[in-house]
This record gives sequence, C-alpha cells and structure tokens, in this order.
Amino acid sequence: MDYLGGQGLRELLLVNAIRRGLTVSHAIGALAVIVDAVDDGAYIFDEYFELQALPDQPSPLDS
Repeated sequence: MDYLGGQGLRELLLVNAIRRGLTVSHAIGALAVIVDAVDDGAYIFDEYFELQALPDQPSPLDS
C-alpha cells in the first residue's frame, strides 16, 4: 500500500472501516475492528493511531 502514502487515503480507509463496523455492529454484535499490518509502514501507521497489537503477534519491526 505504499502508493497510498502521503495522500491521506490510509486515514480515510481506516475511518471508513470503523464507520462501517459501527453501523453494522448493532445488528451483528461486533466488539472490535481487527487490522493486519502488512509491512513496517502499516505497522507504524497503526501505532500512530494507537491501534493495539494482538499479544501473540510479533512486531514486524522486530525482524
């Protein structure tokens, strides 16, 4: 997703996903939004927005 960097599209996609999840959460009983950092840039993006890593998943920055 490097082609999205610097254009604000990652932020828009995150907001869109959270809004959609909130909209349907009442019907399906959702409790969380789960994202998967596919590379170091995505991991740093997730940290910036204070998204919490799953405890059993290693940081891609450690490798």
